[in-house]
Amino acid sequence: MSDFHLHAQVNENIWFDGLYRSYFVRDALDKSIANDTISAKNTSNGYNLLDLNTHVNPVKNIEVFAQLRINNSFGSFFGSGTEINVRQLKAKGTVSDKVRFSVGDLFLKQSKFTLYNYDEELSGYENDMLKPYRDIIHYENFYTENRWRLHGIQTDFSFKFDRFIRSLSFDFFVTRPRGSNQINETTYSSDLLLSGGSMVSEINKRLTFSGNHINLFEVASSGTLNISVRNPVHDMSLQHHFGNDKYRIEQKLQTGFSQRYWLHSELENGRADSTSNNTQGM
Repeated sequence: MSDFHLHAQVNENIWFDGLYRSYFVRDALDKSIANDTISAKNTSNGYNLLDLNTHVNPVKNIEVFAQLRINNSFGSFFGSGTEINVRQLKAKGTVSDKVRFSVGDLFLKQSKFTLYNYDEELSGYENDMLKPYRDIIHYENFYTENRWRLHGIQTDFSFKFDRFIRSLSFDFFVTRPRGSNQINETTYSSDLLLSGGSMVSEINKRLTFSGNHINLFEVASSGTLNISVRNPVHDMSLQHHFGNDKYRIEQKLQTGFSQRYWLHSELENGRADSTSNNTQGM
């Protein structure tokens, strides 16, 4: 197995980078296993893979990013095993040098109680011999800094102050993990959306207050079912730290509230909406 990173620039508005990987594996059974007449005694497979990243700046403060994957399996005949796919697509930029936005593939993370992609179990006890395989799994599944890869729109902005507090930052996003699907000839499931926001306030050099909100919900009007799920989660924390060049001590006070229920639309019957299976927790 071998990996190479590539980088090239055509002009100030267009540049390329990417990753190339060549992977080959061979599996063989011990000759002492004579009673196995089904499994192959010796198999091998592999592939050549190129992820080509294209960065384009059509106008100032706007970047369009696309990742094109070219995958060729070993043993294919005259390119018949070659696949070309668009792996990532995103546009990002700033508005008036104050508000940043991203549309397309997003990598999102909040607190561990709201939106957080945890590491796999026992990952901290693996031998370094398995690190190349673990890196491939993380790369292929977009496991980056405990973030979730989602599709949607995101925006963030911040303010700085000269009194009372030092700074105030906001981040908002809306994504669609699942679109409407046809269940049968007359029934369609609703769109499933995931929206949320974060706020971080640096009160002084040692004290920081933050809050997170996230809600997983279905849009009943996008389907034919009158029942839709709601799952809002709120989280707040106050963090204090002090120290010097030799040590650092952090103290964190955190609380939150979560709720899950099903909303029954009674619009056709002319009645108020009702809920069921309401579950709450702190």
